[in-house]
Amino acid sequence: MAHCFRASASRLLNESGRWRADAIEAELAHMGADQVREACATYWDQCVEMAEW
Repeated sequence: MAHCFRASASRLLNESGRWRADAIEAELAHMGADQVREACATYWDQCVEMAEW
C-alpha cells in the first residue's frame, strides 16, 4: 500500500512541473535518518512546498 502511495505521489509531483525531480525523489525516498537530514537540508524549501501542496 505504501509503495502505491509513493508511486502516485511521485507521478503527481513530477507531472506538476513545480519541483526538481531530485528534490521529489529525496522527499519520497526510503532512507536512514542521516540521509533524511541531508535531504531536508538540501531541499528544505521545496520539501515544505510539496507537503503543503
